[in-house]
Amino acid sequence: MGGMVRLLTGEPDSTSGFGGKLQATGSTYEDGENSFSGDFAMNLPLIENELAARIVGSYRETGGFIDRPLEDDSNDFKHKHARAKVTYTPANNERLAARFSYWYSEDKEPGGYIVDPPAKDRTASSSFALFETEQTIYNFAFDYDMTGVSLEASVAYGEWEQLQRFSSSFFFAETPWTVDTTTTEIRLLSSSDSQWRWIGGVFYRESDQEGPLVFDVFGLFETKDFGTTDTQEWAVFGEMTYESTDGRWEMTAGVRYSEEDRDFTSDVTQVGLLPFIPSFQTFEERSETFQTVNPRFNVTFRPSNEFMLYTNIAKGYRPGRVNYAGPVASAEFAGIFGTDLVKEDIVWTYELGLKSTLLDGTVFLEASVFYSDWQDAQWVVGLPTGVGVQTNVGNVEIVGIDFGLSYQTPIEGLSLTINGNFTDPEWAEVFDSAITAVNPNIDEGSKLPAIPEISGNLNVNYTTPISARWNFVANADFYYRDKQEDLSGRSVFSDAHKILGLRIGVESESWDVFLYGKNVTDHDKTAIFTNNLPTVLPPRELGIRCAYRF
Repeated sequence: MGGMVRLLTGEPDSTSGFGGKLQATGSTYEDGENSFSGDFAMNLPLIENELAARIVGSYRETGGFIDRPLEDDSNDFKHKHARAKVTYTPANNERLAARFSYWYSEDKEPGGYIVDPPAKDRTASSSFALFETEQTIYNFAFDYDMTGVSLEASVAYGEWEQLQRFSSSFFFAETPWTVDTTTTEIRLLSSSDSQWRWIGGVFYRESDQEGPLVFDVFGLFETKDFGTTDTQEWAVFGEMTYESTDGRWEMTAGVRYSEEDRDFTSDVTQVGLLPFIPSFQTFEERSETFQTVNPRFNVTFRPSNEFMLYTNIAKGYRPGRVNYAGPVASAEFAGIFGTDLVKEDIVWTYELGLKSTLLDGTVFLEASVFYSDWQDAQWVVGLPTGVGVQTNVGNVEIVGIDFGLSYQTPIEGLSLTINGNFTDPEWAEVFDSAITAVNPNIDEGSKLPAIPEISGNLNVNYTTPISARWNFVANADFYYRDKQEDLSGRSVFSDAHKILGLRIGVESESWDVFLYGKNVTDHDKTAIFTNNLPTVLPPRELGIRCAYRF
């Protein structure tokens, strides 16, 4: 529903020699611990013009800065990451290209960034969070050029595990999540220079998810929920683009049909510790099918080489889910009924924008306005028992403006970049007044929580030669974000953000050496809200980063 981020990593190169990059970083937090990291990337040509590998790895230890009653600087963070990619193009068949990749990452974050309101001193009385995550992905893909038409195929398998733990003086919750996913996609696409371009394909996914939950609200109730979700999804898709003879007009229409079959199981035991909290034991098995047709339309007009107008209309979709007896019972206790099945929600987005280069190419401008109609919005409703239930809350209308400007100034080496966003999201309709009764910020006409109205950043970069081999580089980045209201309906706000980052150093063809500062002004107001708990940004960080390319 929110779009897609496509992550493109460096490809192995069998035509060049051995090479790579090493990088080391060390830093310290204001009133916190030290941090350091190391990264490397290597290109390994194995058979000239045919076979090559690329290996990437990183290790980070990020110091803590949040003090708890029994431990100072308790939220230190560790991260490991490794990636390997191998590409093969046979010398006797240049039409074929095959790729294999492997990803591994491991994160351990005790404590998290959760603090006590108003969060100005970066301390926490007792709330504690732990996230331990391990992920592995294997992927095999190949492309085959059949003269005018290309065949692309990809098969991937991923394992994801995460231990989530939250605790405070009044509750404890723990969930060890595991998700195993296999995906297959086959595509045919045009590869000629025709005015018509097209793509079509099929997609299949199997996913097994387990997330046993142990939840204990001291003095009220304790719940154990052993749930699984097994998903089978298949989809067919196609898209066609026509470009006019003079290249000024381009029109695209596409559609994707997908269907998901989901099997849910839940084994719940709840013990009420007070007379008005029910005790029960249930075992549930449910199967639901969610299906959707998602079209997309795009028209682009280029009246000149320096100016482009475009409009885009697209439908996004999120499948539904099943809620089990525990949160359903808590919702019914608050007078909210019909939460056992969460229907799919959809969003139609309409966008009109422009992109242009001005002043002999020294200015690049882009701007767009958009309107989104979000129907049957899935939202987590906070309940008096301290838990939340996800349900179809209502319909949302979102109006926004995006703006970006890059300027290469008359001063040689000095460039400016400005980006901004205005977003006005509003509950157009709330289906159940009982939801508003327990969450006053979810009401017709009220703003959507946790979304800032205004955000933007200004970046200033200056580069100048100081010798035949070395350049001097200075950079400043200022970020602003409007205040946010949290998700819980407690009328707690995050103050506006004003974050400054600085970087200064030298660079050459082989070396980079930079001193940097993040959050230089040490902004310490509440940042965002995670699981209805306030979190903060890291304090002022000062560091040095060195990189060597070979």
